[in-house]
Amino acid sequence: MVEVIDGKNVAASVIQTVKSATAALEKSSGVTAGLAVVIVGDDPASHAYVGSKGRMAKECGFKSVQHTLPAETSQEELAALVA
Repeated sequence: MVEVIDGKNVAASVIQTVKSATAALEKSSGVTAGLAVVIVGDDPASHAYVGSKGRMAKECGFKSVQHTLPAETSQEELAALVA
């Protein structure tokens, strides 16, 4: 038999769990969880995806940082940013 799963309720539960864990981490250790993203180029779908992840990270209490680089960025420049 097929079980129908309510994705919105499951997602809300996961988000609440992450929020609670993030708050507990910050309270117990002073550490703020974070998400850093480097996006190279100007693909609109990639920017939309990264923007969505950044908003969700902030909603969960994470520090969120996005670095946007031009498509011409060299491997060396990228490596220097993430080093």
